Order: sequence, then structure tokens, then C-alpha cells
Amino acid sequence: MKNKIFTTLLGLIIGIPTFSQTWILQNAGSGGAGQTSMHVYDVNSVWACANTATGGVFTKTSNGGTSWTPGVFNIGNNAKLYSIASISGVSATTAWVMSPNGSTGPTSTSTLGEVWKTTNGGTNWIKQFTLPSIGIAVHFFDANNGWVIGSQASTYDMYTTQNGGDSWSQVPLGNISGPMTGIFGYHQYYVVNGVMFLCFYNINNGITDYKIYKSTDKGVHWSPVSGSFQGGQFNDFLMAWSDANKGVVFLQTGQASGAQTDLKIYRTDNGGVTWSEVPFSGLSVVNRIYDIAYVPGKNTLIATSPNDLARGSWISTDNGTNWTAIDPGVSHWNVNCFGNSCYSAGWTSAAQFAAMYKMTFRELGTQEIKLNWGGIYPNPTKGELYIKTDKKIKSSTVLDGSGRIVLMADSSDKLDLSSFPKGVYVVNIEFGDGTSSSEKVIKE
Repeated sequence: MKNKIFTTLLGLIIGIPTFSQTWILQNAGSGGAGQTSMHVYDVNSVWACANTATGGVFTKTSNGGTSWTPGVFNIGNNAKLYSIASISGVSATTAWVMSPNGSTGPTSTSTLGEVWKTTNGGTNWIKQFTLPSIGIAVHFFDANNGWVIGSQASTYDMYTTQNGGDSWSQVPLGNISGPMTGIFGYHQYYVVNGVMFLCFYNINNGITDYKIYKSTDKGVHWSPVSGSFQGGQFNDFLMAWSDANKGVVFLQTGQASGAQTDLKIYRTDNGGVTWSEVPFSGLSVVNRIYDIAYVPGKNTLIATSPNDLARGSWISTDNGTNWTAIDPGVSHWNVNCFGNSCYSAGWTSAAQFAAMYKMTFRELGTQEIKLNWGGIYPNPTKGELYIKTDKKIKSSTVLDGSGRIVLMADSSDKLDLSSFPKGVYVVNIEFGDGTSSSEKVIKE
């Protein structure tokens, strides 16, 4: 966190909320080179999945990340042929996945998407539905209401269920106001407080148009969000919503080689009726942002990137105008938030494993700041560090200047950096009440 002492004093003087701005490494048990999908159903329930050379794998938590349970997808007759594009879970036992091109045997050439469900925590999976096209995404709002989408071009290849996936109905074209024309396809969806935003795109004469739709009834009816976004042929579009009115769009323009050439940020405060371009600092096109997420109901955004040139994650507390790097050098893929908690699926090169990270945002009153957090001392240090706090310490993590984890400790209020080289380190502390804090320290 930048200017830790000044920020804390400012909070004491004028009484503004103070937030944690650090990731806590929670899990590395799922395998895979990086998560392909993640669903944060609530502050405690998270499912994430990845693909490996031998099939899909997943990891899940039902206690806010205190513990994670990894597993292997046991679906079909030949699990190796099954890749997993999307996952959605609503409890420790119940989840759905989308296999983009399901297979029923080693010689199958099926290109049809399949929806599979588990009710025993991932031990067994049952196929519920086969799409008429390659499957892209599945999302469940609760144990009964779900939505899926396929890749059939120039159609709204969407289906909904109201009975947990036992039966599915295609969304009629008449349920979609202002439908697109010509050749178009699906790009991204985002859900906040039960409202689903969906982006489609089409390409005309080398120009990509992105159009956003909104559903307030769990994917059954859709209405267009005013305006559209245009760019060159090689674009990447990302959106995130704090609530039904406040949202941002990242429009990244690139070349056929994959090199990014431009990054623009747009913001709306009226549900997309109007959009304004945001002048921003702290991010650049080189970062090649992979995912963005709002802390629901707040002005806080998280952006992530696994890009080799400039990987890491960034935070903005003013709706995307100013950005601060959280952990340069650490790979992050997906990021999802619920309540005051955000989860990120990534990769830690220090130990060469897939990882799950959690960040908790908790507004602290002035009195809480005075009593609960005293800081880390001495700073600078020759080696020994002490954590001064009235709270119970759950764990501590030390990262070096490149973002690599170099030390993990349990509930101790003392850390020893004496064996580490001189330099700047970041100490992340997770407390027993679920909050966290961080501070930069200098090792002399």
C-alpha cells in the first residue's frame, strides 16, 4: 500500500474509510496452468476450474477460503477429451460446468456443448443438457435458476432453466429488444446483484461493434443498453458493474500478432444511457488487462493480467481514474467479487503452482483503526519484524520486489527477514476476523 503511514493518519483525521489493498494467498491445490473460469456465489462459496493435459480440474471452498478442496472432473467415458469452459456453483455440493465440445467416447468428434451437474461436491457429474452448438458459458443465480449460451453465429443461442437444470428452454427472439443484425456472436457476461449484463459483437468492414444487453429476470428477457463501442479488427472488450447503474468498459485495441496498441476506459453512472471516456493513470496498454471486477456497490475496481510483459493486479478506488499496482510480477487471471471480498485465480512462479488469492475490503471506523492496527516495526529493519495489533493474526505472507512469495508464517506476531537480501518487501497479514492489511518494509 502506498504511503501507508500517511494514509492511516489521514483516515484518523477526517474519518474516511480505510481498506485493505493486498491479496492473501489461500490455495494451490487445483493444478493447471491457470483457471479458465471462476464463480464467487457468495462470500463463502467459490468454485474455479482449469484445464490440464489430462483433463479438467477444479477447486472449491465453502468457508471463505479457509480451506480449499481440489478435484478432477469425472465426466463422460473419456475425461481427457473434456475441456471445461465455464463453472458455476451455488453451494459446497452443487455446481454446473459447461464443456464446450462434449465427448462421449475416445473417437467422438462432437462439437456440441454440454452442461453437467454435480450434487455431491464434484465426486460425480450428470449430463443435463446438450446445446446445438459449441458451448461457451453457464451461470446459475441460485439452485433453480440458470442460464447458458452457445456459439451459434447470428442467433441468440441462449437457454434458461427454473428447475436446477432438469429442463431447459431457449430464449425466444421476441424476448430480446433491439436485436442485432448480420453476423454476430457472444463476447462476455457480468452479473451484479442478480442483474445480468451481456455483450455481443459483430464485425463489419473490419470494424468491431460491441453491444451490451441487460436482463433483470435471470436471463429470460433482454433489453439493450444504449450506445455501442467500436474499434479495430483486433479488439478486447471487458466490462464490470458496481450496480445496475454504475459500470466501466475497457476497450483494448491490438494487432494480429497479439500486441496491444491502445487502451481506453469508459464509464457510466446511469445504466449505460450515456458513457464518458475516462482519463486514467497507473495502467497502460502494455499491461494487457485480462479481467476486471467491481467491489459491488463501491467505487473500487480490480484489474488483473497474466501477461509476461507486465503481469500483476491493480486497484482503483475512484471508478477507474487512478490505478495502483498491488503485486507486480504475480500472474492473475480471473477476478470475481461478492460483498466486500474479491477472489483471484492465478499462478505463483515462486512455487510453480496454480493459486487462489483473496482480498477483503472492510470499512473501518476511526476508533477501530486506532485500536486494531499499529503497524509493523522496526521499519527499516535488519531482520526482525514485529506486528502490532489488537486483532488475532491468522497468517502472514512476505513478497519480494518482483511479487514472489518468499516467506509464509502462521499466527505469530514476529517475522524474521535476516536471511533475505537487502531490498523492499511487502508484508501481507490476514486477521482472524477475515480482514487483512499490508505494509511495505525495507530490509537493510
